[in-house]
Amino acid sequence: MKLTQENERVILYFNYSDHKALILKKDEVYHSNKGMIKHNDLINQPFGKELEIKNNKFYILPENRITRIENDKRKTQIIFESDTSLIINYLNLKNHSTVIECGTGSGVLTQSFSELVQEGKVFSYEIDEERYLAAKEKFTNKPNITIHHCDADIKGFLEQEVDAVFLDMGSPYNSIRHAYNSLNEKGILCVFVPTFNQVSLSLKEMNNLFTNIRMFEFISKKYSKSKFKNDIFMNDNLYYHTGYLIFGNK
Repeated sequence: MKLTQENERVILYFNYSDHKALILKKDEVYHSNKGMIKHNDLINQPFGKELEIKNNKFYILPENRITRIENDKRKTQIIFESDTSLIINYLNLKNHSTVIECGTGSGVLTQSFSELVQEGKVFSYEIDEERYLAAKEKFTNKPNITIHHCDADIKGFLEQEVDAVFLDMGSPYNSIRHAYNSLNEKGILCVFVPTFNQVSLSLKEMNNLFTNIRMFEFISKKYSKSKFKNDIFMNDNLYYHTGYLIFGNK
């Protein structure tokens, strides 16, 4: 049975809308909206264990890509779960792959890329200094991640002959030629944009450089298990447009 360890990142799960990612530190305290939780009470506990604070039950869960996305959504606009699965599969990322990411943001996708390429390399570009510094600190112990602070629209990318490029930025169409120049002969580009105007501008650039161009749109709706009944309910009545994903082969 795997037990939680000090310095491990875990999820404290109260319900579908109330869960918190936490790095366990000896003698520290987490002040939740339910009350004070001592880290020492969470260390060396089996995953899935039910705990209680002021009559509120919660569970200690291991972190994974999905829980990482769900907990980082509050910090910045990021790629959603459904988009992430398509991105990592259509870019054909695997051990030893090299990938450029433009738009580090919260670093959620950067982390997923890192786990997939293993002995490969992730080169992530971020124009915002605050997010760049946060990512540098976050990935200090990730030797396969390199974070660059620059405007890729103007300077392009330093790396050449990479397997994949992912663009998630305000004007990705300005960096599509830079991406083309950095890809190897079998390389794949993915562009993420939230609006159809950006789709049109991106396709205009890609049509001159890439083949096998495909576009996907995800409309997502989330369901959860009822706390009191053995049934499933919708979290709300809305369907969410997350954005458009455009892929092309060099």
